[in-house]
Amino acid sequence: MQYKVIVEDATQGLMGGGAMESASMALSEKVNEAIGEGWEPLGGISHSEDRQENPYLLQAMINRNAGLVEQTNE
Repeated sequence: MQYKVIVEDATQGLMGGGAMESASMALSEKVNEAIGEGWEPLGGISHSEDRQENPYLLQAMINRNAGLVEQTNE
């Protein structure tokens, strides 16, 4: 099994509004692409900020099939 976190910067367009909506759409595209590659979302979307209070959206993902080939060949 493998684990990864997809991170999307939500600071773009902050002054003009719509930054969170744009980041949500971009994150959705990345998550859907990962799903197509065999990854599964683990839990819901998280929100975080860096030290300068810039917002980020995060989605944890797991791939249950990753590593099975290596284990069966041993």
